[in-house]
Amino acid sequence: MKRNQENLVEKEGAVSPTTEEKCPLTLKQLHLLSVAVWYGTNTEALSGVLGTSKHTVNNHFSHIIQVLKCTSRANAVLIALRNGWISMVGEPLLPAGRSRPETSPEEIK
Repeated sequence: MKRNQENLVEKEGAVSPTTEEKCPLTLKQLHLLSVAVWYGTNTEALSGVLGTSKHTVNNHFSHIIQVLKCTSRANAVLIALRNGWISMVGEPLLPAGRSRPETSPEEIK
């Protein structure tokens, strides 16, 4: 998978970040990226999982892409993973009162 991540970053044209880089993202933006690791970057799926509007999800991703100077949501997730700002270990926390979807992340797409 690491090779695929590197290829995607190269194709997207993003600069390969270093792990020493300070995280420029807010906690909410990082939370969105960590949820996207598990549930994909689909706006509708993420808004349902997080209990927010589609507009909010799109707005957060727009800001994340602008701050990280990347070209896609997938590239933003890869940059955050490479820098250690988010992890693929353990499922992300969901807002209070929200439960995990009955479907698997693959079925949500």
